[in-house]
Amino acid sequence: MSSVSKFIRLFLASPAGAAGLLKALLRGTFTVFYYRLLKPRVRIAFPFFMYETFRVSGPGKVSIGKSCAIYPNMFDGVSIVTLDPNAEVHVGVGCSLGGVSIRCRERIEIGDRIMAGHSLIQDCMLAECPTARVNETMPREMPTREIRIGRNVWVGVQSCILYGTTIDDDSVISLGTVCYGAGIGEYQLASGNPCFRPVPISKLIKLQDMRR
Repeated sequence: MSSVSKFIRLFLASPAGAAGLLKALLRGTFTVFYYRLLKPRVRIAFPFFMYETFRVSGPGKVSIGKSCAIYPNMFDGVSIVTLDPNAEVHVGVGCSLGGVSIRCRERIEIGDRIMAGHSLIQDCMLAECPTARVNETMPREMPTREIRIGRNVWVGVQSCILYGTTIDDDSVISLGTVCYGAGIGEYQLASGNPCFRPVPISKLIKLQDMRR
C-alpha cells in the first residue's frame, strides 16, 4: 500500500490523527532543509516526522535514516550533542524516539526501528558542561568507548546507556536500567542498576511484529 493510500485511510478513520501526522511531516521537512542548508554535517533523510522538538549541536557528524519520528515524552523531544569534531552519531531507519538525549564524543550507532522513551545514551562517563566558563575546574574526562544498539531494540523510560555498551537485535532495556560497558545479546531483557546478567526473552513475538 502506498503512503498516499495509507494517509487517505487514516484521514477517513481519524481526521485529527491525519492532521497531526501532516503537521509532524511539515515540521520535519522544514527541519531537514534547515540542517542541509545551514549545518551540512547533519544529514536527515526524508520523510522525517516531528511531533516534538528536535535539536542537534556540536561539531561532529549526525546522520538519521528515513521514516524516523520524534515524539513527546516526560520532558522534551530529542537532543543530540556531539562533543568532538570526530564524533559520529548514526540513527537507522524507522526509529521512534521520545525524550532521548544523546551525547557523543566518539561514535554511537543506533540500528533500525528502535523505540526509545526518555533516556540517556552517552559514550563517555563524564562530559564537560557546554555552559562552563573557561577558567572553571572541569572533571577529568573518563575513557570513551563506542556504543552500538542493534535493530528492533526497545529502550525503556529513564534508562542510561553508557559507554562501551553493546545491545544486539530484538532486545529490551527495561525501565530505569543503567548499562555500563554491558554486552547484551539478541532477545535479551536487561534490567537493574547497574545491569547484570540479562535474561532471555521469548522469540515467538518479535518487537517489529508488535508495531504492525
